[in-house]
Amino acid sequence: MYCQGAEDGALLCHSDQYRGLKYSYTEKPDGPGATVYTEPSPDYFQYVDLGGPGLQPVGYGYRSIEQIVMAVIRVNGGDAVRVLEEIDAAGILATPQNSAHNERVIEAARESVRNRGKEVRIGL
Repeated sequence: MYCQGAEDGALLCHSDQYRGLKYSYTEKPDGPGATVYTEPSPDYFQYVDLGGPGLQPVGYGYRSIEQIVMAVIRVNGGDAVRVLEEIDAAGILATPQNSAHNERVIEAARESVRNRGKEVRIGL
């Protein structure tokens, strides 16, 4: 989105493909770290004030790392085989068991590119 004021303008662009946004101003804003152009990813990781002591990390990047750490703690703290089966079944964390189809899709894409776009059928 292009924005135009009486004497200045701005750009705001959000892209789900790249998990973030871009923005620019005609002049650098005041404040530490301010720039004329930037590409932050507020969805991936940021700190926010949730009313408690200090700022809290949020965003899907933080949640992804938190899920991995919590899974490791669960695996190390109990019946590893049962816990891994639960993690596989939940399908939240990628594991070799629950995401083997990803490898087949990548291999099919590689085969298709090697053969000039030929359709490649895979069994999922």
